Amino acid sequence: MHTISGEAFDAIEAEFRARRNTILIGRLRGQMAVVPREMSDAEAIATIEPLMGDAKALGFAGDDNDLLRFLALAFLPDAARHDRLLSDSFQRCLGDAATHPSDRLDFAYKHIVPKAIRFRKR
Repeated sequence: MHTISGEAFDAIEAEFRARRNTILIGRLRGQMAVVPREMSDAEAIATIEPLMGDAKALGFAGDDNDLLRFLALAFLPDAARHDRLLSDSFQRCLGDAATHPSDRLDFAYKHIVPKAIRFRKR
């Protein structure tokens, strides 16, 4: 039986994450068109990388479409993402463990995201 050293495993894992992030950014740019044109791939990856752990914990990592929809939320306008009422609404909606992850995202995209897109800081 062949064993992999810890360093080799870390290198394989880092390469996998880099390929996964590149694919996700490509899909967020192409299919969903949420990544701003002026943002580089490196900046976009830095934006979504911290969310990957949250996506797994919330149950969105199992389905590619759910994962993309969850990651797309990171590209909402800054003013909307930092608004207390909208961020609390997102947290309550997306963190509801009693509801299926797809249903949580459906609700967020139907009721909260449109308000976040139209949001103007008061």
